[in-house]
Amino acid sequence: MQIETEHGLPIGAMVELAVTWPARLDNDVLLKLQIMGRTVRAEGKYTTINIARYEFRTRASRPRRDPILQRDLAVERTLRQSVGSITEERGANGPFFEGCLPR
Repeated sequence: MQIETEHGLPIGAMVELAVTWPARLDNDVLLKLQIMGRTVRAEGKYTTINIARYEFRTRASRPRRDPILQRDLAVERTLRQSVGSITEERGANGPFFEGCLPR
């Protein structure tokens, strides 16, 4: 199997790849193809892998909700709303909040 990476991988390295599979099990369950192997050739950004083992595995049907991530997203939304109302009051180039948050 040949893959493209930003930089070639070292020859002889053990690798594990997870490929999102387009078909579903019983038209319902999401799958991924897990591949284990060793790199055998590298040219530039292309690496060839000798597949030692592979298996299909099920994958989560919907993203897990991370409570910390959800909290952080809620804080970010609140900050964006606050910054928006302050900059509306002071003009688009408010002195303190300019450049604080990505748009």
